[in-house]
Parts: sequence; structure tokens; C-alpha cells
Amino acid sequence: MGLDDFTRRQGALITGGSRGIGAAAVKLFAQAGADVVFSYVKAKDAALQIQQEAGKHGTRVEAFKADVGKHAIIKNLSSTPSPG
Repeated sequence: MGLDDFTRRQGALITGGSRGIGAAAVKLFAQAGADVVFSYVKAKDAALQIQQEAGKHGTRVEAFKADVGKHAIIKNLSSTPSPG
């Protein structure tokens, strides 16, 4: 099963998606057809830019300000209902 097979049935939750490897992962998953939720801590402008760029692939892409080092925030992100 390749990335395309996985992403047609799943979504992705990516931490640190506004920069570097995380931003590349957001774009790659969205390009492959996955809905993507990603977090950022401080780089709001960069996160919104990544959200806009990745969303051009026709999938749902959402950025959330969250310090994933805090347990309660992780619980809220992981319990967010999936689209559809």
C-alpha cells in the first residue's frame, strides 16, 4: 500500500506543520489527497500560507495554534471529528 492508497482513506495530523519538514509533509499529504490538520506554535502567518497552498489540491487543510507539549491540547486535536 503506497501513500496514495493510504491518503484516499485517511487524514493526517501533523505537528509543527508551519515550517521545515512539517510544512513539506502537509503539502505532500494534501497533494496525495488526504485531509490534513496541522499545528503551529508561533508562526501564524507561515501556517496560514501553508494552509492556503496545500488547500489548492482540493482537500481540507486546517491549521491550529497548539503547543502539543500540553496534554489537554493533544486530546482536543485528536478528538476533533473528521470531515464527512
